[in-house]
Amino acid sequence: MPASLSPNITSVQRATARRVLASGLGMLLAMTLAGCASLDYYLQAAGGQFQIWQRQQSIDALLAQRDLPAPLRAKLELVVRARRFAATRLALPDHGSYRSYADVGRDYVVWNVFA
Repeated sequence: MPASLSPNITSVQRATARRVLASGLGMLLAMTLAGCASLDYYLQAAGGQFQIWQRQQSIDALLAQRDLPAPLRAKLELVVRARRFAATRLALPDHGSYRSYADVGRDYVVWNVFA
């Protein structure tokens, strides 16, 4: 969507919309390739991913907050140090990974069950 048509939409909202569209297309492709799964499963998975995107915040912005709980602050600072180590000492690419955090309101984002 051109920015001129929607001046009130931020770049973050546009990026989220692109992710939703990409997820929807990916879900459609996956549904056509995996005939044994139900539509409800894919809708639940897409909804969960959208929830994560809606709740994500910049780690730098969170660390700038004075009232951030100490345990979360320690974990996020560890992420920053790990990224810095990976980029400087291991010469790994410094892309946008691990720059945001999403509090989903539960202990785990997903459960993997193998039978």
